[in-house]
Amino acid sequence: MHGSFNIKRILWILTAVSFALSLFYQFPLFIPVLLLLLIAGISYYTEVIKPYKKKKSKTYTLLVFFLFFPWILTLLMLISLPLKHPAYWNDRLRIYWIAAIIIFFSAQIFPFLFHSTQGLIAHFYRQKTENQAIARRKFLKQSAWLLGGISTGIFTAGVFVWNHRFRLHKNHLSFPHLPPHFDGLKILQISDLHLGNWDSLSAMHKLVELINRQEADIIVFTGDLVDFITSEAFRFKRELQKIKAKEAVYCILGNHDYGDYMHWDTAMEKEKNFEALLQFYRELNWQLLRNESIVLERGKDRILLSGVENWGDRKRYQKLADLDKTYLGYENISFKILLSHNPAHWEKHILHFKHTIDLTLSGHTHGGQIGVEWNGIRWSPIAYLYPYWAGLYRETNTQTGQQQLLYVNRGTGSIGYPGRIGILPEVTVFKLHKGKKENGIDA
Repeated sequence: MHGSFNIKRILWILTAVSFALSLFYQFPLFIPVLLLLLIAGISYYTEVIKPYKKKKSKTYTLLVFFLFFPWILTLLMLISLPLKHPAYWNDRLRIYWIAAIIIFFSAQIFPFLFHSTQGLIAHFYRQKTENQAIARRKFLKQSAWLLGGISTGIFTAGVFVWNHRFRLHKNHLSFPHLPPHFDGLKILQISDLHLGNWDSLSAMHKLVELINRQEADIIVFTGDLVDFITSEAFRFKRELQKIKAKEAVYCILGNHDYGDYMHWDTAMEKEKNFEALLQFYRELNWQLLRNESIVLERGKDRILLSGVENWGDRKRYQKLADLDKTYLGYENISFKILLSHNPAHWEKHILHFKHTIDLTLSGHTHGGQIGVEWNGIRWSPIAYLYPYWAGLYRETNTQTGQQQLLYVNRGTGSIGYPGRIGILPEVTVFKLHKGKKENGIDA
C-alpha cells in the first residue's frame, strides 16, 4: 500500500506538470489526461477489485478485464496512428471505438473522484474505532459499484440518446439603431458540425428539417465543419445542400477546418485538403467569409455582415482574424454583425476594436458538451477555460463606450467524446428588433 501511495504521488506530480505545460505550451493534452486515468485505475483496483482477489472469484477476473479494456483500446488506437490515422477508419468504427474508451473510463474516474473526496475528509476526521474504518471501506466499495454503474449508463445515453437531440433556442434581440427595414430580420445559426463524429445520415436529415422549418432570412455557420480532414464531409453533401434560407447561407472557418490536427507528409497534401474544403462550400452554395464583409440591403437601409478567419487565445490555435481588413471601407455602415468562431476573440479584440460591432456570433466551446442547464443553473467544466462559453452575453466596447452582444452557440456536433450530457446540440434563431426592449430568450 505504501508503494502504491508513492507511485500515485509521483503520478500526481507528473499530471500537474504536464497539464500546466499543455495549457501554456505546445504539450499534448492527452498525456495529463492519461496520467489522471492511470491514477484512477490504480485507485479503482486497490479499493474495488483487489478485495475479490483472495476469493479467486469470476467477479475478480471480470473486473480486471473491465479495468484494462479501455487501456487496451487506447493502446491499439495509439499504435494505429502512424499506420492508419483514425480519421481514415470506418466512421462508425472510429466513433464507437472512442465512445467505448470514454464510457469504460468513466466507470473508473467517477468512483475515483468520490474516493478522493472521501479520503480528504477522512484525513481531517479520522475514524475513532476499527469498526468505523471497516464501515467506511464497505461504504466506499458500494459507492464505487453504484457510481461506476450510473456513470456508465449516463455516458452511454450521451452517445446513443442525447448526441443528436437537437434543441432549438429562440432569441429576440433589440437594438435602438437597427435600420427600420431590418426590423424582424430572422437569422439562424448553427456551429461546430464536426462531421467526422456523425454516425448516421438520418440524424443529419433530422437537423436539416429542423433548420428549414424555421424559414430564416439568413443562415450562418460559425466554423468547424470537420474534425481532421475534408473528406469527412463528403457523405453529408446531399443533405447539407438541402439547407435553405430566404436570402443566403454564410459561413466561416473554425480551428479544425485548416487541417492542422493531421500529420501531412507534404505541405502540398495539406493545401490540397484545404482546397477541397473551399470547393465543398462552393458546391453547397454557402458563401465563405474570410476576413471580409457583405452589405445586406433592404430598401434604402443597409447593415453589414462580416466574417473573420479563426483566432484562438492558445498557442496551438491559428491567429488569422484581421478586423482592420474586414471592416476597411465599411466604416459608415452603423449596424454590424460579425461571425467569429472562437469567443476568446470577442474578449481579447472585438471588445476593444475601434468600431462597435453590435452582434458577434461564435461557437467553438460546444458548451463543454457535458454540464448542467436546468432551472436557472448553468455550469460546465468549459467555463473554467472560457468565461463566455454558452448563450448570450453583453459588454461595453472599451473604445466606443457602446454595448456589444455576443452569442456563443453550443454546437450542433461533438468532438472527442461523441455524445452530450446535459448540454444538448443547438440550433439558434435570432429575431432582430428595432427598439430598446430587454434582449431575451424564448426557449
